[in-house]
Amino acid sequence: MPHGMPNKPILICALVTLLHCSALWAAEAGDGDALIDTYVQQGTAHQQEGRHAEAITAFESALNATRTQHGLLALQQVSLLNALVSSHTALQQWEAVDAAHQLQFHLSQRQLAPGNEQRFQAFVALSQWRQQAMAKDLLPRNTMLVSETELLYQSEISKLEAAQPFPAASLQLATLYLDLASVQILQAQRHYDTPLLNYNTGAQDPLQLQQRCQPVRMADGSLQQICTTETTMNPDYVMNTTNDKIENLRFYLDGMKNSVLAALNHLQQDQQPTSQRNELLRKAAQLTKQYNDFAAQSSPKTGTRLEQR
Repeated sequence: MPHGMPNKPILICALVTLLHCSALWAAEAGDGDALIDTYVQQGTAHQQEGRHAEAITAFESALNATRTQHGLLALQQVSLLNALVSSHTALQQWEAVDAAHQLQFHLSQRQLAPGNEQRFQAFVALSQWRQQAMAKDLLPRNTMLVSETELLYQSEISKLEAAQPFPAASLQLATLYLDLASVQILQAQRHYDTPLLNYNTGAQDPLQLQQRCQPVRMADGSLQQICTTETTMNPDYVMNTTNDKIENLRFYLDGMKNSVLAALNHLQQDQQPTSQRNELLRKAAQLTKQYNDFAAQSSPKTGTRLEQR
């Protein structure tokens, strides 16, 4: 480069913001961490100004730089994903919110053992978001999402129960069991609310054609049979579908009951009167009432009364 000629980043600085210049300088110097910090500062500044589309671009650049600098599974991505969740939420980009929460938990799951507090918090963030998305129908695959989330809970609970004992085990397990119970009552409510016509996806036809005939006296005094064809509900379909619906309701209500009882069992093992334990006990009481109310509303056949212990 000739003496006195400014280098490329300095020339560009005449046209762009100081923060963007910092990113160019960091890239020119090969300083990956400085580049990440600059992108984060850009994203934060854009967020504070309500410019969320620009913030997303900056935080995604920070994510890419982080993966280059620290690896594809680097936990440094978690804080950036939190920032992306905030901006995607502001723009109501719900599928992007879900993807960011999923990636947060995936990274924590790959890098941290069951029981680790950061892994637990990543799972709680994902599960709470999923419950909100399911309750408000924020995602197009909402019905499938309920089943996916239930399986996710069951998997994480199994891993926690198989892990070596650790101080927070009882509270973590109680939290997950109660959240699982919330998903299970949502499943029960969805089955209960589904009309019979939409419930069975099997080959049986819910409707049937039925011919009705009756004698009619004509003007000349003679009797003639007049027949009409009507569309009615297939009684076999109604009976079979009703039975299926009751079985599914019982399945999810029993699952919810078992989840609440498992949570209470874990809370009894942790006798420390902490605010977290007290909050979980209150949630268990709320779910117990919700279970009893729903079981009474739906059918006496679908569940037995759950007593708060």
